[in-house]
Amino acid sequence: MKQWLAGLEARERQAVYWGGGVLVLLLVYFIGWRPLTGQVERLEKSVVERRAQAQTMQTAAAEVRRLRAASSRPGAGTDGQSLLAVVDSTARQGQLAGALKRVEPEGQNSVRVWFEDASFDDMVRWIGSLQQQTGAQVSRLTIDRPGAPGRINARLVIEGGR
Repeated sequence: MKQWLAGLEARERQAVYWGGGVLVLLLVYFIGWRPLTGQVERLEKSVVERRAQAQTMQTAAAEVRRLRAASSRPGAGTDGQSLLAVVDSTARQGQLAGALKRVEPEGQNSVRVWFEDASFDDMVRWIGSLQQQTGAQVSRLTIDRPGAPGRINARLVIEGGR
């Protein structure tokens, strides 16, 4: 290599040196600098997304704490009644009164409920309001269609939220 460079004229050697320098700079840019800056940009974007997610989670966590505090107050929406009494009385009120067939306790803090020929929409609304009032959750649900559109037979197990 040295012999080849020595055999070149001074002007040609300068061109080779400059070309080599430019080649080295291009290699450094395309192999090192450009991928590094691309990664930095991706990480900065990821940080912004993660911060937005964290903010959303903090807002949701505050809402959960607020709702838990509201539902854990003594008698929050239930006036101190048992889950069985609340389920029975709320189901007998409104549109589900005729469809309610049986309510019985199941274990310490759960209730089994049977509906026949109930409106699906009314039952979903009832479950939602029951959950808001007591924090109770449906742990098991079996639904059959008796034939009429929008009407169902349902068997639920509701567990207390307190």
